[in-house]
Amino acid sequence: MRAAPGCCVSHHFDGDSTGQKLGGALLNAVIFVCIVAAMTFVLFFLFKYKCYRVIYGYMGFAVFDMFFVLTGAVVLRVLQVLGVHIDAFSLCFILFNFSIVGVVGLFFGPVPLLMKQGYLVVTGIITAFLFTYIPEWTSWVLLGLMAVYDLIAVLAPGGPLKDLGGPGVGRGPN
Repeated sequence: MRAAPGCCVSHHFDGDSTGQKLGGALLNAVIFVCIVAAMTFVLFFLFKYKCYRVIYGYMGFAVFDMFFVLTGAVVLRVLQVLGVHIDAFSLCFILFNFSIVGVVGLFFGPVPLLMKQGYLVVTGIITAFLFTYIPEWTSWVLLGLMAVYDLIAVLAPGGPLKDLGGPGVGRGPN
């Protein structure tokens, strides 16, 4: 599958050499990891300074957006493949309700465990669907760089995730 036009800085073409593909993949992956690192530090500082409402607001908006927009993209793709037609209003209504229930279920309300697990499975499906748009070389380099970043963030003395584990245990809302 070809990469989406706006998802990467560097695109791979069939005639590119291995070095060009690797260089472009490295550039794409480094940019992605830098964005993840920046967001990790932002969330770390919000947690450190007890800005729990900002964190919940951001996470609620991000999850709503993911369930509404990205699930909509997956559903549209499936409907196109199956040849099923649906009007835009009905699809938006269904996606809106699905998204609201998902946000409330994952963050704010008591829901059955099976329902929460179902929404987490949908999150995994959406993530996997999005990664089909990333060029193959970029996905492999990104996998390696994210593993290295994760190790550093969790195990390094100044790593944000290591610092979150210490002060975060037993503090703040559930």
